[in-house]
Amino acid sequence: MRESSKKVAIAGMALLLAIGSMPGQSLGGDRQATINVSATIVENVSKTVIHQTAALTITKEHIMKGYIDVPAATILRIRTNNPRGYSLAVQVNEEMAKEVWVTANHNTTVIAGSVGFLYQPYPGPAGEVKEISYRIFLSPDVKPGRYPWPLSIGTAL
Repeated sequence: MRESSKKVAIAGMALLLAIGSMPGQSLGGDRQATINVSATIVENVSKTVIHQTAALTITKEHIMKGYIDVPAATILRIRTNNPRGYSLAVQVNEEMAKEVWVTANHNTTVIAGSVGFLYQPYPGPAGEVKEISYRIFLSPDVKPGRYPWPLSIGTAL
């Protein structure tokens, strides 16, 4: 039984018990009672970070190519109860990257600004583990060195 169904069933039983224990009230004999129970299931999405690359090491070769590929840089466990799916919101540090190609489930989305959204279909009730790779096109002012990870990722319905 799903968690939300359990909560509705428990609430209904508690209501029946409360009505049945009222002094002077009886549900037996000729008396009838009608109880309407309704529930609203709030849509949600949750994200657990399994792995996130913490830093980016830029070499002269990367600068000459103009980009750096970072495979499997983000691995997330996603769960949602929304049958329409969810979105991943990717925020980009534009001082580091002028454009980012984000690849998840063999689909690539180009982000050419500070934020981009990737629609993801409903993964089913068990959720999914999502591996995300990036091609980061470097800003012209980037120098060789080690930098904090220039992207952040969130979820939205």
